[in-house]
Amino acid sequence: MMKVWLQEFWRLLAFIVPPAILGAVLGSVSWGLVAGLLGYIAWQFRQAQRVENWLIAGKRGRPLNTSGYWANFVDITYRLYRRERKKKKKLSRLLDQFYDSLSALPDAVVILDEHFDIIWFNVAAGELLGLRQEDLRRRISNLIRAPEFTDFLNARKFDNSVELTSPINDSIDLNIRIVPFGKKQFLLSARNVTHVRQLERMREDFVANVSHELRTPLTVIAGYLETLIDAGDDELPRPVYDSLVQMQGQSTRMHRLVEDLLQLSRLENKTGSEDQAEVSVPAILAAVEEEATVLAKTKDQTI
Repeated sequence: MMKVWLQEFWRLLAFIVPPAILGAVLGSVSWGLVAGLLGYIAWQFRQAQRVENWLIAGKRGRPLNTSGYWANFVDITYRLYRRERKKKKKLSRLLDQFYDSLSALPDAVVILDEHFDIIWFNVAAGELLGLRQEDLRRRISNLIRAPEFTDFLNARKFDNSVELTSPINDSIDLNIRIVPFGKKQFLLSARNVTHVRQLERMREDFVANVSHELRTPLTVIAGYLETLIDAGDDELPRPVYDSLVQMQGQSTRMHRLVEDLLQLSRLENKTGSEDQAEVSVPAILAAVEEEATVLAKTKDQTI
């Protein structure tokens, strides 16, 4: 740095000394000094103008015939420019990799700004949500017009997800989730859950159908057992009578299990909230103890 300023000092002398000598010969040293200083200032303004043009041009080239302070300034600026350019290229490659990864996902992915306008979306978003290139910068709620989605978006409470039908295919069920992303941006993901919902409906139908089918034979068995127990208290041998009582208890237990399955099916199919009911824990424990005792006697075991 000292070398640069020393070079500028010698340049200043080169601009001042010759005019000063000429002024002394002509009888006016001061006018010679002024002329030299003006020449030096004009040279500096010329260099500043060239550097300014170079900066405006985007630093694509270096100004010619620069030396001293301006050459040092250009070198520092150019090194910083190349360093930032390398960083931008690296960030651009990482961003391209990020977008390529999102594009490869089977789920629809949409990047939204703070106003929920579309910034970018992957191929799956076009297939599941019907988005097109002309939809960029448009608000997502203007393209997905489901009321539940609009309410979910306006609430800005994205801890949970929302499920709705695909806007372009009524046979596709979507699970949509939104999370904050970047600086005042949001990442919307939509997953095709049609197969999952079909499996859930199949399970619910299976539980309901099996429960209904089991209820009829259990009712018949319980009826016969009750008839035999009522009629055979004095006629049947005691071991046979005790076995019938145990069989009646187990049929009652199976009947309760069937009723629980039916209640579970009703709860899963009900859209509203069910009233909560108190559960008698001591009664449940007593029933468990009674059943364990019966099981132990059956296997000749002791508790």
